[in-house]
Amino acid sequence: METIIVRPYGYCSGVQKAIKMVKDLKRQNPEVPVYIYGMLIHNRSAIEELKQIGIITIEKDSTNMENALRTLPRGIMVTTAHGTSEKEVEIIKKLGFTYIDGTCKIVATANKNIKNAINSGMKIIYLGKKNHPEANASISISPVNTIFIQNIEDLDHVALDVNQHYAIAVQTTIPNIEIMKVLDYLSNKHISYDVLDNSCNANSYRQKVLMENIDDADIALIIGDKHSNNSVELYQLAKEKLSKTYFISNVSEIDSQWFDSSTKIALVASGVSSSNEVFEAIITYLKLIK
Repeated sequence: METIIVRPYGYCSGVQKAIKMVKDLKRQNPEVPVYIYGMLIHNRSAIEELKQIGIITIEKDSTNMENALRTLPRGIMVTTAHGTSEKEVEIIKKLGFTYIDGTCKIVATANKNIKNAINSGMKIIYLGKKNHPEANASISISPVNTIFIQNIEDLDHVALDVNQHYAIAVQTTIPNIEIMKVLDYLSNKHISYDVLDNSCNANSYRQKVLMENIDDADIALIIGDKHSNNSVELYQLAKEKLSKTYFISNVSEIDSQWFDSSTKIALVASGVSSSNEVFEAIITYLKLIK
């Protein structure tokens, strides 16, 4: 069977840096507790691997964060690549933890752009996924100046002011096609706006290559953790084009019954928080299918 590989695959450079950073912190501070506030990346296997070397993931609890952290032995607290609210950072420092900002550079730049837009008098229309940590962190910058939407249907329930200039901010995993729907909607309503540069090339490029090749495939395997929004977006894009699309986290989840005599070409893509090792194990498995 022929395989079409969506490249690049495996961890993006930002995920690689995040994992290396926390491992280096633990290696350099073997006697000090190292915590991650929230999932460093949305990959349960990776989080378990970090746990095995003594790096502890603390589940986010926005309603009772201070009490949840207060009982922990003091040490190093790393916040995740998705961004963290200023209030959460204040609590971490107040409780005496050594604070390490793990925010991805792209997310940090996006949040800086949001602040600048608000300071210049714009209102923010933020397109993202409800309760996603990146969206929560960005919205927390100024909730009163931010309109949160998940799709263009949400805009039908928002009182937009034609005299107000808006800034469009987008969660980094959202496909370009969804962004364009929002921009078209606003243009048709004669709403003036600027689009903030929130794009993550690692995500958008994989989405682009996926869509360029999906029509040539008989089956598609999308690799990622179910908590990984960028992986879910890849799956949803592929599923809309190809009914035989399957979302898996590792090779053990492949069902041989998915493949029959009509299956000649398999397309394989991974989210940015899925490892090279997992991807390559799946490719090896597919090579064994006649």
